[in-house]
Amino acid sequence: MQKNLSLYKPLLSCLLLLGWNVFNVSAQLLPRHPIVIDLIEEAVPKYQEVEIDSQIIFEPTREIDDILRYARANVDPLKRNLKTDQFLKRYLPYSNTRLMKNGDIAYLEFYYNKYLVTLKECLAIANPQGLKFGTLRREFFKTSTLETRKEKRQYWRKFNAKRNELVANFFGYREYIIPAVSTEISMILQEEHFPELTVSMNELQNLDGSPLEITIYSNRVLTIPERKNTTIAGLSIISKCEDTFTSGSPAVRSAFPGLRGSNKGLTVHLRLFEDGVTLSHELGHLYYLAYKWEEYVSYIHKKGKDYEPGGHGPGDPSGLAARMTENGKMPF
Repeated sequence: MQKNLSLYKPLLSCLLLLGWNVFNVSAQLLPRHPIVIDLIEEAVPKYQEVEIDSQIIFEPTREIDDILRYARANVDPLKRNLKTDQFLKRYLPYSNTRLMKNGDIAYLEFYYNKYLVTLKECLAIANPQGLKFGTLRREFFKTSTLETRKEKRQYWRKFNAKRNELVANFFGYREYIIPAVSTEISMILQEEHFPELTVSMNELQNLDGSPLEITIYSNRVLTIPERKNTTIAGLSIISKCEDTFTSGSPAVRSAFPGLRGSNKGLTVHLRLFEDGVTLSHELGHLYYLAYKWEEYVSYIHKKGKDYEPGGHGPGDPSGLAARMTENGKMPF
């Protein structure tokens, strides 16, 4: 017993508990809802390598449908499109009023505003000389109203540098459109699947009595470190560090350096366009652990070396709770 305690001693100070659904030949596949858009390959051709069901059917709201079309369209970076404005105005306020938050939509807002600032600066240079996004240097030198060649060179360099910055910020913000929409749809489907769980998760408190936020992200690639040939649908992260529930502890950052977390909140990471059942499953892990932390620590100590990380060993109460919420039942 003493040997087992020393083996799990790091867990006493900063315990990392992970809940995942492993998608390989030996895994139990979760039931899936039909979701999102007709063909994900057409919507996001550059991410075809991600293993996502090809036939995807969902009737999204108009804002979601429009912004998905915009995300896959060839768009002039100098022409502002209001679809992103509409999407953010519709869904960002809702995200900010609940404890379960769409983390990707916050990133989308940040990078979209960064793009808009650069767009304003670029247009301030382009408009006086009638420059378009695709204007070539020789065209500018022929049509420019500037008097000297030196003035033209200086003006062109200024425009070209700002245009390059605009392109970088444009594609930077567009990278977050698909994850932001994906996360929002997963949250909509989760609330439809199990509204009672949604309400309960938005009432959680941290150990100090403060509201316990849960930030949800969608990932184009979601894997478990050091487990090759493994594709996962969801990953829930909760750690207790310095008497606070967190997903940003040193243990979490060491185990998952590429995944975003929160110092005083929990996180769920999903594959792109996961359904409400998968998200309910991951929330079930977090719900159980937030209320039964000490009980689960005792369970791990009792299991010793036979404990299976991930919460899905035989009789694991965290896994049992996740399967209950997956099936629309509260754990307790």
